[in-house]
Amino acid sequence: MIKYTLKQLKKSLDILWSELVKRRDKQCIRCSRVERLNAAHIFSRSQKSVRWDLANGIALCSGCHIFWAHKNPVEFSEFVKKHLGVQKYEELRLKAKTLVKVDRAFLEKTMSELQSTKIS
Repeated sequence: MIKYTLKQLKKSLDILWSELVKRRDKQCIRCSRVERLNAAHIFSRSQKSVRWDLANGIALCSGCHIFWAHKNPVEFSEFVKKHLGVQKYEELRLKAKTLVKVDRAFLEKTMSELQSTKIS
């Protein structure tokens, strides 16, 4: 196995996570566009416990991502609650508040889990 720096591992995880979210959702969850899809984090990327959790991402077109979700966080949160269901949203919110040690073992385990994810 090639040894990557922690920075390289994080970057690779970000790319893989994004591709998996877009492949899973196939279109913007808000407006149904299929062009210029972004993988949007429900809870901030700074929350390492959910940064690469597929449940913490939804596909949004670039317009809905930048000009709606980022500019209207309360409305975005309410939309996501409705989309996920309140229980799943609350579970994800609690997980987002969990502190994790982002070391090589954590990143490699996360990479392995994402790489084994089957999305049709």
